[in-house]
Amino acid sequence: MVGYPSTGSLLVMQELVWDIADGRTAELRKLATGDSSDAVAQKTAENWIKGFGAGARGKVTGDFYDDGSERQVVVLYFHGTHQVKEFTVRLDGDAGKEDWRVLMKSTDFKDATQAPSWAPKEPGGTGSTMKNNN
Repeated sequence: MVGYPSTGSLLVMQELVWDIADGRTAELRKLATGDSSDAVAQKTAENWIKGFGAGARGKVTGDFYDDGSERQVVVLYFHGTHQVKEFTVRLDGDAGKEDWRVLMKSTDFKDATQAPSWAPKEPGGTGSTMKNNN
């Protein structure tokens, strides 16, 4: 992992990967931002499970972009399948009751599984990696 996730953005991404890996459409759909309809979130969840399920069951690395105070772009690298996917996570909900959610608006399978053209092909490609000196 590179970048600076907040506790909330890291947690929602962990849940997303686990739900994709386990094929849990209903649980994945619950992670959707409030501006996604149930039908759109359902179809997006189905697409992500179909497209990334095998990769999510293996090694996954995430690069977190932006500061993580309200919104973050997260690029996941599914090592076993050599797939790359960009996700947007953000705070969502009524003031005082906000929680981190995932933007889920990809009803087209090709769009839902398309790799971002701007992201590095390998994790940490932005150079923002940390080295352990121990």
